[in-house]
Amino acid sequence: TLDFAVTGGVGIKQAAESLVAIGTAYGYEADQFSTVADAVAKAAAISMSSVEGMMNSFRSSSIVAQAYGVSLKDAAAEQ
Repeated sequence: TLDFAVTGGVGIKQAAESLVAIGTAYGYEADQFSTVADAVAKAAAISMSSVEGMMNSFRSSSIVAQAYGVSLKDAAAEQ
């Protein structure tokens, strides 16, 4: 979480809350949150968006993603 916060330029509390919210919404366990952080950071880099903006986007879209069975990797357009 600290690396994610530093990389994303956000506070540790905000990074932790976002990782928990996003990770939980996509069915990840706490020990898998580094995968969530990597996906969000990579998506932000590819889209030329900020990590903070991408965190907010994933948090907002997670409800729709759950309803349609979209995985985090699909939502992040990872291959």
